[in-house]
Amino acid sequence: MTNPIALPDVNETIEKVGTVADDLVTTREELEQQVSDRHKIDMLSDNWLSKSVRPIAFLSAQALFVITILCGLVLAWFEKSIDPYLLGAVIGPTVTYGGFYFNSRKGEKIAVNNARALVQMQEAKVKEKEVEVELERQKERVEIKRSKRMQKKLDRLKIKELNQELKEGK
Repeated sequence: MTNPIALPDVNETIEKVGTVADDLVTTREELEQQVSDRHKIDMLSDNWLSKSVRPIAFLSAQALFVITILCGLVLAWFEKSIDPYLLGAVIGPTVTYGGFYFNSRKGEKIAVNNARALVQMQEAKVKEKEVEVELERQKERVEIKRSKRMQKKLDRLKIKELNQELKEGK
């Protein structure tokens, strides 16, 4: 037999643990958003170095890779071998950083293109609204002209009727 008083305490404890875990665990999307936010902040900075840190790091990693390959060739010339662990330690981060650099640039370009498309869509909506307003104005003008014509016709008819009544009344 279960104790009904203990169950709410367990549920509260589970909810508290879940809340703490949610606060402490960062999802992949949150991490990507943090990286994107840092890149945006770097691009808004006036400092040349903060804007160029990714290309400089990428070129440095590529230079380290080339130097390692050249050292390996020199060692091979003297019939010695390069430590494969060293080669892996250089190639791994170089490839990882290369992927990061190009993917982050792609993300930035996509964001810029999306922003441009959004602006164009907004401009198109504004233009569409302007066209709708102009069409409404034209409709109103046409209605005003029609009503004026109708009024003139009615006035003419009334004048004819009055003239006829005057002729008959004489």
